[in-house]
Amino acid sequence: MEFLQSKGWKALPDDPALLQRGNSWICCYVDDVAATGPPDELAQLWAEVRSRFTIGAFSQLKDFLGIRVRYERT
Repeated sequence: MEFLQSKGWKALPDDPALLQRGNSWICCYVDDVAATGPPDELAQLWAEVRSRFTIGAFSQLKDFLGIRVRYERT
């Protein structure tokens, strides 16, 4: 969390696991991470994270903390 905050991410006062920067949001819990936002902001986020940590490949979110994510077109 300190790393993200050093990059300008601001934690919500009532939930320090949820951070915001620009139009993007990231939720971190131990080694699970979910992020949403404009593609350019997410690309910057992952570039910053990769500069500090070894991380795997990304894919569309399927589950997070045991919660299955379902997408529907409206």
